[in-house]
Amino acid sequence: MVKAVGTAFSVRLNPEQVNVIVSEGIVDIASVAPIANSDHSQANSKPTEQKLASLAVGQTTNIPSTYQSPNQTAAPQVIKTIPTQELERKLAWRTGYLVFAGDPLSQVIDEISRYTPISIQMANPEMADIRVGGRFKVGELDAMLEVLETSFGLQISYLDDHRIQLRPAQ
Repeated sequence: MVKAVGTAFSVRLNPEQVNVIVSEGIVDIASVAPIANSDHSQANSKPTEQKLASLAVGQTTNIPSTYQSPNQTAAPQVIKTIPTQELERKLAWRTGYLVFAGDPLSQVIDEISRYTPISIQMANPEMADIRVGGRFKVGELDAMLEVLETSFGLQISYLDDHRIQLRPAQ
């Protein structure tokens, strides 16, 4: 559970984790256990909350997306304070841009893939660590691919209408 306390923040849910970034105010983070009793008719039944952390402006953390039972202690959260420039870069999607600054190609593909139904694949897993930088308008896939091709030494292959493959240029 991510709870705003007069704030502005970003939450990104991945299969493995939830990423929270605070740009204004304070955000409380808690794990929430489902109601143990299968009889949900009890009016006073409430899920069990376990506060994990509070984040302030410029702070970020990743939280495992798997439920921690009340008998388990929540994994310690690493809270990072990020510089203003990085905060703005990470939240640029709110103004319609994707901004990368030496990010691994694998992360760039993951981010681009959030905004297109087209599957982008790497022909070689070793390409995942290629560092990419640039500012791209969300939704302009062709422009992004052109920059990857001309500036980062990648060859773009359209496998069909729904799949693109990246490989090192010859």
